Amino acid sequence: MKHLKNYASYLLLLLGIAGGIVAGIFFPNTALVTYPIGQIYFNILFVLITPLVFFSIVTAVFSNSRSERTTNILSKSFTVFFLFSLVSSIFALIIGVCFFDLISNSTLNFANSSTMFKEN
Repeated sequence: MKHLKNYASYLLLLLGIAGGIVAGIFFPNTALVTYPIGQIYFNILFVLITPLVFFSIVTAVFSNSRSERTTNILSKSFTVFFLFSLVSSIFALIIGVCFFDLISNSTLNFANSSTMFKEN
């Protein structure tokens, strides 16, 4: 019983995965409803990972008693965090600018969007 209590969260995770697989097999149309919710969840998760890692490093460094070493580690971690954010943003910008033409024009057809509101 002690092992079951210790691993309850893992078992619930596996149960949720199995439930999602069963729901996807028997009710494939539910993906239309659950897909946007899952995408929002993953986007929020990816946005939160980097700041959580950074602030966990900062709090670990501040718990250190030596102030000279603390400021040295803190300045290096801030520099790495800033450069990582800057480089990843520039990389995303370059990919977005270079590969913009690969997106289908049917989804970005703003020139004919006024025809949607005309009455037949």
